[in-house]
Amino acid sequence: TLFRSSSGQPLPQIAVSCLTAPNEKSPNTFGGGRAVTSDSRGIFRIPELSSGKYRLEVMSSTSFAAQEGFYAEPVTFEIDERNLDGLDLKARRGSTLSGSVVVEGSLDAETKRKLAQNRISSSQLTQQYGSFSPPPAAINADGSFQITGLGPGKISLSIFPYTSGASFLLQRIEHQGVEVRDGIEIRAGENVTGVRLI
Repeated sequence: TLFRSSSGQPLPQIAVSCLTAPNEKSPNTFGGGRAVTSDSRGIFRIPELSSGKYRLEVMSSTSFAAQEGFYAEPVTFEIDERNLDGLDLKARRGSTLSGSVVVEGSLDAETKRKLAQNRISSSQLTQQYGSFSPPPAAINADGSFQITGLGPGKISLSIFPYTSGASFLLQRIEHQGVEVRDGIEIRAGENVTGVRLI
């Protein structure tokens, strides 16, 4: 069952992913798994799992509108030939990081058009659960962007085009006017503003 940790209320229509735990072939990484969506009571079911160890996570995916802004501490479990019931996943409203992309020089209509064809990519490193990548964030017409559903940890940012001929060279990242070289630290419940990608 997936529920809100602050109130215990179930969370419907939230995407949950089930990843294969590290094994001898990949001792340090969680492998690809499958995704399901919680029902109106917050209940989710993952059928046909082979015996082994897995990890449950709330997926960071903007394709599920109801999920926007939530994250959960992953739950690791082991399954054998029997069904496993009663796993609870506690989700909470995550932090946000907002900022803008600044293009040095003239920001004409063509530059704005190309900028809109880029996305902000991010990777967050947490001490307890390793790294994960939130979904790419769109860049608005004024250059602003926002990343939601972040847990505590250090986040790294980059910019990438999703069409050819629209790439920009990222020279530096600033937070509150200070250049950042090794990521931005986010504390639990903190909303980070004043980030600039130049």
